[in-house]
Amino acid sequence: MTIISPTHLSFDEWCTAIVMITERSSMANTEITEQERGRYEWWAFLFITIFLFPLLSAALVGGYGFTVWALQVFVFGPPGHG
Repeated sequence: MTIISPTHLSFDEWCTAIVMITERSSMANTEITEQERGRYEWWAFLFITIFLFPLLSAALVGGYGFTVWALQVFVFGPPGHG
């Protein structure tokens, strides 16, 4: 397998390479059984509930806290008596 460096390709060559890779992967036999599909769905469910949702919620809460902190430092000042 040849590794193609994106820095040595023009935009058109890069797009052509991506299309070729996509077509090659779509030509593979993609039929799966119901049992395999159920297993993939369970793995996806567990990944989302154990890994993705906790990371996204922590990022959102942290982003909100950072925004409030930055606004208090640079724009509005600390909360307190008017």
